[in-house]
Amino acid sequence: MLVTALLDNQSALRYQILNILLEQSQPISLKILMDKVDISKQTLTKYLDEINQMYQEEELEACISTNPETIRIILDATLSFKDLCWPLIRNSLSVHVIELLLNHPNLSNYQMASTLMISEATLSRQLVQLNQALKEFSIQIKNGMWYGPEEQVRYFYYEFYRHFYPDNELFRLKHDANLDQSLAIFEHRLSTNLTLVQREKLSLWLGISQKRWRQKDKDYSQLINRFKPYQEVVFFDRIYQAVLRYLIQFSLKLDEGEIYALMAFILSMDLLDYSNNERLLGFGGPIAKASQCFLNQVKNLTQKGQAVMREEVLYCFGQSSTKLYFFEGAILQKPLVADPKCLSMVKIVMETIFKRKFKKANNITITISETLNTLVDYLNLPPCKEHKIGVLLLGDPIKNSIQRLQLQKTLEQPPYITFETFDQKKWLDYDLVITNVNLPEKNSVQVYRLKNSSMTYDFTKLKLIFRNLLY
Repeated sequence: MLVTALLDNQSALRYQILNILLEQSQPISLKILMDKVDISKQTLTKYLDEINQMYQEEELEACISTNPETIRIILDATLSFKDLCWPLIRNSLSVHVIELLLNHPNLSNYQMASTLMISEATLSRQLVQLNQALKEFSIQIKNGMWYGPEEQVRYFYYEFYRHFYPDNELFRLKHDANLDQSLAIFEHRLSTNLTLVQREKLSLWLGISQKRWRQKDKDYSQLINRFKPYQEVVFFDRIYQAVLRYLIQFSLKLDEGEIYALMAFILSMDLLDYSNNERLLGFGGPIAKASQCFLNQVKNLTQKGQAVMREEVLYCFGQSSTKLYFFEGAILQKPLVADPKCLSMVKIVMETIFKRKFKKANNITITISETLNTLVDYLNLPPCKEHKIGVLLLGDPIKNSIQRLQLQKTLEQPPYITFETFDQKKWLDYDLVITNVNLPEKNSVQVYRLKNSSMTYDFTKLKLIFRNLLY
């Protein structure tokens, strides 16, 4: 599902415009932008004016600068892409429907229409459009309720909040869940220390799950079936006990499905450390077989056979296999084009190991194939030395390694500009910290937050910052 599938036509076009502008390292010509979004000059000018007006009303330090031939976006370094797009997204009727059903999961169509202050006919048309977009998640909305595998409903909400909501909006959902004590339970049971990003991921899932407890007649049959190969595995029992310990805090009628839904998330969303990921793969089953299959195929595409055994590479194989095993669907900012060789790897795993039909590529299989393609590029890159400007990147280890190598390749100017992994104890040693998370400035050291995974916009801004540092 593309983000634009949940927006009206005008908001979707504005979203596309912002996405394109943020990917540019230089001002883009008016004609090129018109061609990319397929609208007239008059319509484009109107949308640009509306976006600038919107940012003024929201008091966001961002604006789109235009001259007769070129356009560029100027924004405060602390703003994220979601911050810039949130004013477009929050008024979407589809977004309101999805939010409403999380907080009130058993409404009639009449109650939904009344709450949203629209007619039942308008709601009916909106649900037809929304259900079409939800097909890849194997879920639908009918008679004021979600239908389909419960883990898929929660996974959709996780993707929905993660891609649509800025950090300050997400805080309300995670804060309401009051989860600090719960996070400590998982850290203790899994013998690990969760990073800031991991804590935020788990907090979001737990917050969504608590709201979903009010839904009647949840369907866990698919998930229970997928856990059957692992019911006697010691490592899975450890996670089972951690989840059980968390859930018994609440007066719930527990069933296996509720436990398995949280287990599936913990196992597949980069929450395990390297050692626990190795344990996951060490007990066999379809996930381990899929990971081994990916390893063998990637090995054939790389110039360094032994490199695929590095722990961060094995971690990527394990997490990609687990996500593909338990979940379906993905939300994307823009369409991705799958590399045919890597997509073929995913097809082999789906058909020969998971025993599922692979009719055509969808967003999750394309996303996994993109991860594998990034992994192949990573393994084929020459090793890089350590550097000096503080770099703090949290989240997917493979993507972060690629981003760091891109920063080095594009911006390194030895011996003048060098990089090193950010160390909290060395704040005063840095002239600049580059990060992908919210990190407040300290001791007058400037912090630059990366805007997007492509980093083309970021390179332009960072080159200006480095020029000021040097001259």
